[in-house]
Order: sequence, then C-alpha cells, then structure tokens
Amino acid sequence: MRGYQLDQDPCPSAQLKSIGAAIAPRESTAMVDSGLLRHAALDQTQCLISLRSRTKAERPGNGWSIDYTVGITVALHKKTDPGDEFEAQRRVTDLGVVPEELVESVPDLGDKAYLVTRDAGNVELRVLEGGAVLSLHLSASTRYQSADDEEDVVGDGPDVPDLSPYQPAMISDMRDLMSSLKH
Repeated sequence: MRGYQLDQDPCPSAQLKSIGAAIAPRESTAMVDSGLLRHAALDQTQCLISLRSRTKAERPGNGWSIDYTVGITVALHKKTDPGDEFEAQRRVTDLGVVPEELVESVPDLGDKAYLVTRDAGNVELRVLEGGAVLSLHLSASTRYQSADDEEDVVGDGPDVPDLSPYQPAMISDMRDLMSSLKH
C-alpha cells in the first residue's frame, strides 16, 4: 500500500489550495457529499466539493455564472494489483471512451498518472501508486439565476472556460492529497 491509509474520509479536510488560488476557494458552507467504504479487499472514498461562486463583479453577467466542482476518489486495493486495469481504462470516462489525444501522461507523479480531458468543461487527473488509485476531477458548468426570480433566461450563457490552465494546480493539489493519505 506504500503507506496509504484511509483512517478517515479525507474529503472534508481537503484544502485544494492551488485550485482555490487559481479559480476560487472551496465553499466553506457547502455540504461535502462523500462516503467511505471499508472492506477487506478495498477501502474507497469519493466526494464532490463545490468551489465558492465568484463575486458578482467577476461573473459574466445577465444572471449567468460559472460554477466549479472538484470530485475526489481514492481507492486502496488491498488484495489485487490495479495496475493493468488502470492502464486499460485510461481513456474511459463516465461518458464513454475519449480519443488517445485527449489523454496526457503526467511525469513524476505516482507510478503512472494521466490527465484526461473529457470535454471543454471536464478534466480528470488519475494517479496509480502501488495499490492506490486516486482521481481529482475538475468540472465547470454554467448556471442562470435572475436577480428577481424571473423564470425567463436572459441572453446566451457564457462559454464554459478551458480548464487546461488549471492542470498545474490540479497536480499540486493531488500531491498534497497523496501526502495527506500516507502514514
């Protein structure tokens, strides 16, 4: 296990300092939706963490905003080696299989690591180290909310931003997560 342990769910205490500095800090009042599975063969946790909405001055306008969410998954395989499956599934996302050109190898991170771009608003960093498989998923989405609870949407929404500039922040936060799980 190379020192990895899931003594407790790491999601409530995940700092996401680099992503917070690059995009927005994590929403301190938002409920962290997470769960921890303990089994003789596998310990696993996964969660979704909302980032604080930008101030009104930073929003695209017309009632539109861009929301960011970070998903974290940690799986500690205690009985089997996940290496072959990790490699075989490097192009698989929740929406299907992405082309090889959307998968980028990340050097010097775990035994193997990949950045997988699903589409413009979704990028995932996957890391294999020994029996540990870790994932940090960043997504961006648009949302409309009128100031006076009007139901009609005003104008076209903003484009979902390109998330590639945030990849170094994702790698930094993954390193922090990995070190926090080692004992």
